[in-house]
Amino acid sequence: MDLQQYVTEVIEAAGGLVMPVEYALCYALLPDDMKDIFGGREEASLVFNYEVAQENPGSEFITFGSYILDRLMHYPSKKAISMLRYAVVDKISLSNPEEKIMRELNLRRAGFRIIKKQTVASPWILFTLKTIYTSDDIIEQPEKIWIDAVRGKYVEHMNDLGIFYSVEQNMEYAVPDTIEIADAYKIAYRVIKQKAEAMAKKLSTYKNLGREIERITDYYEDLQEENVRRIGRKGISAERKSELKDKSASLVLERDRQIREMTEKYSVKAEAYLENGIIYFFPETEYTINITDKGIAGERKLYYNYVIKKFLY
Repeated sequence: MDLQQYVTEVIEAAGGLVMPVEYALCYALLPDDMKDIFGGREEASLVFNYEVAQENPGSEFITFGSYILDRLMHYPSKKAISMLRYAVVDKISLSNPEEKIMRELNLRRAGFRIIKKQTVASPWILFTLKTIYTSDDIIEQPEKIWIDAVRGKYVEHMNDLGIFYSVEQNMEYAVPDTIEIADAYKIAYRVIKQKAEAMAKKLSTYKNLGREIERITDYYEDLQEENVRRIGRKGISAERKSELKDKSASLVLERDRQIREMTEKYSVKAEAYLENGIIYFFPETEYTINITDKGIAGERKLYYNYVIKKFLY
């Protein structure tokens, strides 16, 4: 899903209306509780391409990092029942951290030391997206994509964990440096796009498509052979020969058209739509260590996450 699609869905979900005018240019009727984002206006022209923005100086240019997009990214949190969730874990302490770090990084015990440790509240973002697969039928499939906003990574198998949480803030820890929500969403969208393309290939009936293309090709080859025989007959007029040659060209165009239609019929198109995003705060212990082992000298940080019970770095 691109920016234009995302902005359109947010505005229309809030009760507004967005009408495409031309490429990357839309006209929007804004809902009452979204007018402040657009300077109190009831309507606005929205542009999603730099060159189009240059041609429409009175329009709002929306791109990653722009003021309006930032406000629209935060808008759903004002409407959600609970946008922030705080993980609840049994205990926030790690026994024998030196031994565990040594095994995790494959270091000698004398090859490192812990300089500092602190408990932090690491934000993880759960994006819920809906993927729609379109062919003869329409299939909708929800997808939940977890992004570790501290390391900037997609993390698999998070949905298999039973995560207990509270909507009341239950931790007063520092928040480490994180990536922007827009950047996290870009990662999530790349993941969902790859998943959707893989699923579309599975759903596409390529075997049947191959048979249909072969059938169409054989049919038009027979017609072409018959047409060639007619052109080669003795005594045929130049006018008739020209007509038959034109027919040969038309047969090629018609064959290609039918193959395109058949390919579209058996191919599955996939589109992904963002439904919501929820920020979870997970308690982690941040270890700053100094490494001298294996000729590697320097400081690095690693984190122990108490929800997934493993080191992250």
